[in-house]
This record gives sequence, structure tokens and C-alpha cells, in this order.
Amino acid sequence: MTNRVLVFAALFLLASVLVGQTVSTEILGLVTDSSGAVVAGATVTAKRAATNDIRTTKTNETGNYIFPLLDIGEYEVTCTAPGFKTEVRSGIELQLQQKARLDQSIAVFQQQFSESRDRQAQEFNSLVQKGNEVLTTVQLQFGEAQHRGDRAQAPQRSALDCRCARAADRGALQ
Repeated sequence: MTNRVLVFAALFLLASVLVGQTVSTEILGLVTDSSGAVVAGATVTAKRAATNDIRTTKTNETGNYIFPLLDIGEYEVTCTAPGFKTEVRSGIELQLQQKARLDQSIAVFQQQFSESRDRQAQEFNSLVQKGNEVLTTVQLQFGEAQHRGDRAQAPQRSALDCRCARAADRGALQ
């Protein structure tokens, strides 16, 4: 009976030591921008490489985040926030009873916006150029048809266009 009590006591002691060690295993840090200002509300993700388990949290109003009660192993930590580049840190080895501090500085994502504006401007200019080409083609076709006297082939004109054209023929418009 005393052997059972000793074995039970030893197992209980061992289990309580292991649980105590797991409680203090964590990744924590501060997220700032390139000027050093804290980034509140950034999404931080910790992915354990061995199992692909993912834990997600957000930075608080002071830019801090914490992943408590993590298993030991290798992690990849990703930080994202609207208007900022995504920061990825991989190969973070978390040991038993370790509090791994991982401060991250994320850069403002200005380049994507300027590239997007440039691409939109190019697309707009391309559309304007195509529109001008179509308009020139229609005007040339209309002029050729009108010169031949072939009204059936000429594009239909609005009543206002016809009145303006007649007024211009009479010299009323300059």
C-alpha cells in the first residue's frame, strides 16, 4: 500500500512540474511601424511548424501581443495590419519555460498604392486612346459617306447635330 502511495505521489509531483513549465512557455512582443509608433489592432499569427496549428491574436492599444501556453517547437510568426506590409518571421525555436520576445517593425505599404494608381492611370489612358480611335474612325466613315452622298451608309445623327450642321452651313455658327 505504501508503494502505491509513493508511486501516486511521484506521478502527481511530476505532472504538476510539467504543467508548471508549460504555463510559462509563450511568444510575446510589440508591433511598431518604421517610425517607432505602436500599431494597435494588428493581427499576429503564430503557426507551429510541426503540426501547422495556428493561433491568432490582435495587438492591444499599446501595440503588445502575447501567445501564452504554447507547446515547445518551431514557430512562424506573421504580423499584418491594413496599410502595412506583412512581416513574416520563421524558424523561431520555442524551448520549455521560454518567454520568446519577438518585437516586429512593419513598414507602411505605399509602393502598392502608387503601383495600383499607375496601373489604373495606364488603363484609363488606354481606354481614352481606344475611344479616340473609334471616334476618329466613325468621323472618317461619316465624312466619306457624306462626300459620296450616301446617307444610308452614314451613321444616324441626332436632331441637334443636324440643326447645328445646317446652321454651320448657313454661316450662323463660327
